[in-house]
Amino acid sequence: MPKYLFAVFLPLLAAFQASGQGRTAECLSVLRGAMAHSSQFLVRMHAAEALTGNGYTNNVAGYFPLRRRMPSIETTGSARVRARLQRRKAMERRIIKEFLHADSARARLTALESLAKIGFSKPLRSITAQADTGSGGFRAMALWVLANNGTAQGEERLAALLASDVPAESYYAAYALRFRQRILPATYRLLDSCARAVTTGSTGSVLVLSSFYAHAAPERLAEARAALLNCLQGNAGDRYQVAEGLALRGGPADLPVLERMLADENEDVRVAAANAILHIEQRNKQ
Repeated sequence: MPKYLFAVFLPLLAAFQASGQGRTAECLSVLRGAMAHSSQFLVRMHAAEALTGNGYTNNVAGYFPLRRRMPSIETTGSARVRARLQRRKAMERRIIKEFLHADSARARLTALESLAKIGFSKPLRSITAQADTGSGGFRAMALWVLANNGTAQGEERLAALLASDVPAESYYAAYALRFRQRILPATYRLLDSCARAVTTGSTGSVLVLSSFYAHAAPERLAEARAALLNCLQGNAGDRYQVAEGLALRGGPADLPVLERMLADENEDVRVAAANAILHIEQRNKQ
């Protein structure tokens, strides 16, 4: 390369690297600030999971002590964070206890989802019962746990819910499938049909569209991305899920959108945007 081109290129490269470093620092500030100071436990938990998921594990566990008397969801969430860092089996037992004995359906469903997210797969009688006859989200989350065993049959049972007449079953199944690295061809066809059928803005639609985006074939990726980004016009929960989808597969073209989301009025959305940016930056380095 001629010397005059070096003189032009090197300052541009330095500016690009400095921009990336500044963006990383801003994202880490968002996440660490939310983990330490948010008034909402689930925001603190999401921030901690974003940090650990991006390799920033120092001092995270200390923000999630497990005490004898805590609200159920805080017990589950703290154990879920700590399960990724230390004493996984002990943390699984704490979450199972909440699933079995928590005094609200929401707390029990959160515990079941948390078991699925940390990769638990044992077919406990209480979980198989929910997989067989549970209603709404419970059935999908239980089938997600069982599908963690890695068998085709496990995935097929979960994917079958995509065609369910019960909306909560179909969109929770899509949500669960979003977390799988790859899916079977038959599952992809069901997910495609489910994504084509949803109406943007309807309950759970962003869960279906983000899942399809995560798994879309190359020739469908632009279409899937456009449908997902259209969900940014929804509520804070929708915007959060868009960022979570982009964390899985987004690229440099998505950074401007995510940088704007760092200023979102909702703290959880800001956390999800920071998480997505860090994941994209890590992919760019590979």
